[in-house]
Amino acid sequence: MSGEYAQYPWLFKGAYATYYGTTKLARRLCEANLRVEVEDLDFQNGRVKISGHSNMFCKTLFGAKKLGEKKVADWIKIGERVVIADKAILEGEYEGVVRVEGLGVRKCIIQQYSEGLNTSVVFWDKEFNWPLKYLLIFRVKKESSDEVTDALKDLLKTMMGLPLGDSLKKSKSVVLKERSLLLSMRETNIPGLKELISPPS
Repeated sequence: MSGEYAQYPWLFKGAYATYYGTTKLARRLCEANLRVEVEDLDFQNGRVKISGHSNMFCKTLFGAKKLGEKKVADWIKIGERVVIADKAILEGEYEGVVRVEGLGVRKCIIQQYSEGLNTSVVFWDKEFNWPLKYLLIFRVKKESSDEVTDALKDLLKTMMGLPLGDSLKKSKSVVLKERSLLLSMRETNIPGLKELISPPS
C-alpha cells in the first residue's frame, strides 16, 4: 500500500488478530477470547470498519459457564485509536515501553477505558497502531477508577523489563493482582506483526 496510509499494514479487508487469556476469579478458572477484524474500508472518506467479538467462560462443577459475549462493529477514522464498545469512556492515555511475550520490548500508547465497574486497558503498538494486548480489570464498588489508574501507573514505572503478565503477578495492587485478566495476541495475519509472533523456524 502506498500513500498516506502506508504505515498501517493492517489496512486490508480481513485483517485480524485474536487474543486469549486466563485468570482466577472467585477461585474459578476463567478464560476469555477476543477477535478484532477489519470488515471494510472506505479510503475516499478515510475510514475503516472494525469489528470485535469477545466471549468469557468460567469453569464450574458442571462444566464451563458463559459469563458474557459481545459483538460490536463501527466505522472509525483511519489512524484513530478507538475501542469499539457501546459504553466505554476514555479516562486516560499515556506512553510506555512494554515487554510483550513473543514481540520483545515495544513502544506503546496505553489507553484506559471505564465501562461500569470494569476498567479496560489497551496497549497499542506505536509503530503498527494496532492493539498488542488488552487488560481487563474487575473493580468492586468500593474501588474507584482513580485507584486503578494510580495502580496502573505504578505498574508501568516498576516493570523493569519484565513481561506484563509477570509484572501483574508481582503487583502490590490487589485489584491488579487478583482481579485482572490479560489478553495476549495469539494469532494474526497482519504483515509485520505476524512475523513477530510467529517467527520462522
